[in-house]
Amino acid sequence: MNIQDLCCLHQSPQFSLILEDEVTIGHQVTLHSCTVKKGALVGMGSIILDGAEIGEGAFIGAGSLVPPGKKIPPNMLALGSPAKVVRELNDEDRADMNRIVREYAEKGQYYKGLQK
Repeated sequence: MNIQDLCCLHQSPQFSLILEDEVTIGHQVTLHSCTVKKGALVGMGSIILDGAEIGEGAFIGAGSLVPPGKKIPPNMLALGSPAKVVRELNDEDRADMNRIVREYAEKGQYYKGLQK
């Protein structure tokens, strides 16, 4: 899991906030009582609201707003405000997402080692 700087993670009484394994949450993202499934990437500055679900391996473009209750299917690219699915992710997209996850995990381990 990779949660970058200036993010706000919040839970309301009505909905849980669920982040599954291998997610990337970009800089200054707001997650409000939503679900982000395994391997999904939420681009910087995005806002995901109550009851929304980001499907496994989905990509939410920077600055997008996913409204309450909206479901983004697995392996899809969604953009805009409100976010709309624009296309299925291809192999190149998935490779980029995997690279991002790997690079941030490696950076975390590097900086963790400096603190010893």
